[in-house]
Amino acid sequence: MLYYVDIYLYLWAIYKPITFQTMKSLKLLTVAIIAIFASLPAVAQDNAHFGVRAAYNMTTSTTVTEVTGWGSGFSVGVVYYAPFGKKTFFQTGLMFYLDNIKLDGTTENKYNPHTFDGRIRNLGIRLPLDFGLRIFKNSVVALNVYTGPHLYFNFASRMICDDIIGGKPVHIDEKFTTSGMEIGWALGVGADFFKRWHIHLEGVYGLSNLGMTDRFEVGKESHLKRAEISLGVGYNF
Repeated sequence: MLYYVDIYLYLWAIYKPITFQTMKSLKLLTVAIIAIFASLPAVAQDNAHFGVRAAYNMTTSTTVTEVTGWGSGFSVGVVYYAPFGKKTFFQTGLMFYLDNIKLDGTTENKYNPHTFDGRIRNLGIRLPLDFGLRIFKNSVVALNVYTGPHLYFNFASRMICDDIIGGKPVHIDEKFTTSGMEIGWALGVGADFFKRWHIHLEGVYGLSNLGMTDRFEVGKESHLKRAEISLGVGYNF
């Protein structure tokens, strides 16, 4: 497990330099979380398995809220479910996503207001690292809750919108500068039916910057942070 922790921290350091002390603190925190879960009853009731997932995503920004709103997107991919206690589990995977943040509003700059209508589109892969608890199970349904960090690797992002300046529309279609990798914290609930069919509702709150632009305020960079809600379905093998 620590081997994978080193890999994730190394990838994070590539895109956003952090100090050695911070890396050490993150590793110690991870070890503590693993130790807490490992101290729970160690007899697993379920088998480790893979699954496929597809979800409808709604994404917005928790910053620059005067011009950003909820946009639609989707994600598809695979997950790996690994129980390590009587009712506890770890779940990871790789999810391909295409998200849109809606642009619909006017900046607060009263001297040079800009009214936007469009979207910021993000394309990439998400790596969930969830720890969960099975809170109910019978022969038909099993109910889980889970939480943990999710890493987003943004491969391509574009701002596609109309910017109305002084009553005149200006069309924008340009690259949106992202951080390359961002981190969010997820909280979700999932249900498995007859051990095979799966549904889940999940929310992710961004802990780091998704990206930045100077379009919203002339001469001033605006940083966006992700907030996401997903409703998904899947199948377990």
